[in-house]
Amino acid sequence: MNERIDSKRNIWGVAILIVALGLVSMLVFQFVLAKDIPANRNCEGTEIEMFRTQLALIPGSDLSKRKKVEEKITAWETMAAICKSATPVTDIQIVTPQFTQISPAPFVTGVFEGQPGAYFHAFEAKIENHWKGIVNGNRVIVFAGAWVKDPSQGFIAVQTAPKKGKPIWGYYPSAAKLGALRIVDTKGSRLIIQSANDKDVLFFDVPALSFVNSLDEVVTPSTPTDIPVTIQPTNIPYPVP
Repeated sequence: MNERIDSKRNIWGVAILIVALGLVSMLVFQFVLAKDIPANRNCEGTEIEMFRTQLALIPGSDLSKRKKVEEKITAWETMAAICKSATPVTDIQIVTPQFTQISPAPFVTGVFEGQPGAYFHAFEAKIENHWKGIVNGNRVIVFAGAWVKDPSQGFIAVQTAPKKGKPIWGYYPSAAKLGALRIVDTKGSRLIIQSANDKDVLFFDVPALSFVNSLDEVVTPSTPTDIPVTIQPTNIPYPVP
């Protein structure tokens, strides 16, 4: 007889455990997926208080009834603990990231040493310096130097970056092989060019894209010339500000 009672108690214990696990799963699902759940919601509820009150009314001599109620209280306390750990905390403020718009670097005009970026490889050309300016509303960079394969051949390279479309390039070798060219001064958009021998002075008009005879010679604007077939320049990127 006692074995049957114990067997029934075990069955009831397993049943209570299964029910408790099901309730735990429901609670976790409810509290994790719900949108408006206050932090540490009353996870214990009224049921656990009811069982505690019931336990207090059972005489201490009735061990069987007390054990059943204690098992229920333990199951509810387990569910309450899981509920509290799964309940989201609502006092955390969600901070919306603020993205700062980065303005492009200003296009600073003037004469500068070397080249701004990898426009020419070291094995292609030696760039002495460059000039940056605004011509007819377009950004223009003028490079002065010489080709590595023929150091005596100085040249001027001009990159014009229109507001729309790809940059336009033009290459202008000096008429005589005077060595590398260098920009030494400017008058507006007309450049004063010094040759490597420090004796010959050339003048280059940027709007006309051509060498001129003096600072004051009047010329008409031109368009960039095609790259000579004998020259194999780098695949040049967009202008660097």
